[in-house]
Amino acid sequence: MHMGYAFLGIAAYSVLGLGGVVLLMVAHGLRWRCCSSSRRACIIAAHHVRFGGHGRARAAGAGARALFVAGTFASIGLPGFGNFWGELAIFVALWKFSHVFTVIAWRGW
Repeated sequence: MHMGYAFLGIAAYSVLGLGGVVLLMVAHGLRWRCCSSSRRACIIAAHHVRFGGHGRARAAGAGARALFVAGTFASIGLPGFGNFWGELAIFVALWKFSHVFTVIAWRGW
């Protein structure tokens, strides 16, 4: 989904759109590397080995939970994470290009 927004930023053909794409790509790389999918997979695997299951009731450690939540929030692009700012720049550039395309992209049609 985030890479679709990158194509929209390129299609907007503006400095703001391309800057948003660059920010989105860097944030996507950092998110993947640092705190999102791979981190969540490691946390789930560690809990499985340590506690013998995937149940939340058996999981322990506030730090592991915090990393899991932060990775999830970064994945969906909530404010405060790089994906949000990159997507915001892309949508602002797309809004300047065409209001109709922006509404269609935002609604997911």
